[in-house]
Amino acid sequence: MNIVIMGPPGSGKGTVCQKLVGDFDYKLISAGDLLRIEKSSGSVLGKKIASLIDKGNLVPDDVITSIIYNEIKKPISISKSYLIDGYPRTIEQALSLESMINVPLVIWLEISDETTIKRNLKRGLTSGRPDDLNEDIIKQRIENYKRDTYSLKKYYKDNIVEIDGEITPEEVYQKIVETLFQTYKEPKDITDIL
Repeated sequence: MNIVIMGPPGSGKGTVCQKLVGDFDYKLISAGDLLRIEKSSGSVLGKKIASLIDKGNLVPDDVITSIIYNEIKKPISISKSYLIDGYPRTIEQALSLESMINVPLVIWLEISDETTIKRNLKRGLTSGRPDDLNEDIIKQRIENYKRDTYSLKKYYKDNIVEIDGEITPEEVYQKIVETLFQTYKEPKDITDIL
């Protein structure tokens, strides 16, 4: 089952995704990682991305959608499902994703603005990411996230599960695993698939 993991910067998406990949062999597509790879490439696109994300802004829909599409079109084992971290961020991106894959489950990790700031500043001590080291940039990222992404809660209302991201990473992960097993149902016979 394909899953999208959403939540503000520092909500624990990356930590949860790594555990899900390790335990359930998902094909992880991390929008943030892909953008950082492009940024560090030194390409024209990478420089454009750097000028945006280093100030806490989101890249345009068409740019990130193209990057995600290029990952999804790579061949994977038929037994694998996608785990997508950090995409979509807008309704337009959600519509684009729907044209690429089916998304039966969206997990939203909810944390306060204060926790977002604290976690990002702490992460910045080891990540080397300039956008994690500046509180004003973190606040800008929070505002951008709220403005552009909160509308997705309503958009995904039929298949979204909200989880408190303030609890320990282990508790968050346990709640996600419980959600997976409650959501996924084995077909009874071939007629359930057809």
